[in-house]
Amino acid sequence: MEDIIRNLKAVSEEPYREYDSTSEARSAAVLVVLCDIDGICHVFLNKRNESLRRHPGEVCFPGGMREEVDRSVVDTAVRECEEETGLKRDMVNVAAVLPSLKVYKKTLPLTPVVCTVPPDTLNTYCFNPNPDEVSDIFHIPLSTFLSDSGPDLLSHTVEHVSPSFDLHHFNVSHASRQFDVRGITAHLCVVIAALALGRAPDFPYALPGEYCVMGEAVRERVLQIMGQ
Repeated sequence: MEDIIRNLKAVSEEPYREYDSTSEARSAAVLVVLCDIDGICHVFLNKRNESLRRHPGEVCFPGGMREEVDRSVVDTAVRECEEETGLKRDMVNVAAVLPSLKVYKKTLPLTPVVCTVPPDTLNTYCFNPNPDEVSDIFHIPLSTFLSDSGPDLLSHTVEHVSPSFDLHHFNVSHASRQFDVRGITAHLCVVIAALALGRAPDFPYALPGEYCVMGEAVRERVLQIMGQ
């Protein structure tokens, strides 16, 4: 995990800034929880409740919108994760804050906050997911999102932007349950896996320019890793 943390810190915002009360009144953050399980880095994800108005049933990172009590993106990401999954903030060690990105140019800024938890926590911790928001939680090896082995890797064409592009998604399993990781979550998983593990995906992967507008430092590093 030391190499993974070092790689992520290389593109992290330091120090972790506080919110600008005017320009960042509406922003969002997600918590990317990494955990060492038997020497393999796993990433923590949840599945949204099917009854939610926005993105029902989709797989995502814990996270959400800034609230008045939050002084920084770290506060937002950690608070939302605790509210959604029951993971207490004293279990979390923030490792990196990646530059904010936008899913589309006009959407709200989204900041990925990467943290670690003690080894094997994702197997042993007594999570308490909020059933109003979360229908399931699971974890899988981060390297899954760089691998083309097996039937897990799929793709679909995003046509409502110009030019259209192919976006990968992943059918993954945990404890005999199946999950479809797609959209911005799948894209972030590929990017974070490439940054953290320091290697390119086993499959061709192009960074879409309009779909996910990320900071130049992150984009340049990912392109360097991918040899583009």
